Amino acid sequence: SFTFTAQVVDNVGSSASKELSIYITSPPPATLQMVTATQTITSGQEFQGRLEVKEVVNLFGVNIEIVFDPDLISVIGVTEGSFLNKDDTATLFMRTIDNTNGTIIIGMSRSGQVAGVSGSGTLCNVTFKAKAGGTGTLGLENISLKDSNLVKMDTIIGVGLVKILSPTIQITP
Repeated sequence: SFTFTAQVVDNVGSSASKELSIYITSPPPATLQMVTATQTITSGQEFQGRLEVKEVVNLFGVNIEIVFDPDLISVIGVTEGSFLNKDDTATLFMRTIDNTNGTIIIGMSRSGQVAGVSGSGTLCNVTFKAKAGGTGTLGLENISLKDSNLVKMDTIIGVGLVKILSPTIQITP
């Protein structure tokens, strides 16, 4: 907070002063999570995930790494969500998929001298393919959310969980 004292003096020498306090607060942290629908997934089946942000204020750009177990799942594709361009502002969207090491590196931002966006929504959509039975996480690492002044924002991270059932094999004598 800042406190200022203003003093006014008139032309006959009388004066008056007033104290003014200004409080500067940070917006609450945004929540970021990889979300999948609750469903039964078997080996070989494709399924969808979404990188969602909640309760963000003035979001301009995102850099993030989604990590997964490459023995359990692979990534088929990643597409931009509708949140950053929800007011029809042009955006930049880049992604690098590494199915060997289990990572997706994503960079996205609004283009030009524009304000950030606020609220909740989908940053990107990911299509996965189950490879083997097991339980794994969809983690988020190397996270950087920035506002329209390119200041890094506080973020709360949620972890997604994936459970893949092994395929049923019927043996006939």
